[in-house]
Amino acid sequence: MEGYTDKKLFEGDFEIRKILWKIYLGLSCLGYFDKEENFGNVEYCRQRLVEDISNF
Repeated sequence: MEGYTDKKLFEGDFEIRKILWKIYLGLSCLGYFDKEENFGNVEYCRQRLVEDISNF
């Protein structure tokens, strides 16, 4: 968080927003890889999503 002049960005619900963003990106990637029929990466994304959701 060094280099940020506005430290208020990291106050309050920052950790929750960070986890939700990771879940959102994971779902987006999951959809893309499914559409491309790249099932190895679908499984990888699924595993990461399970991990991220369990940390929520």
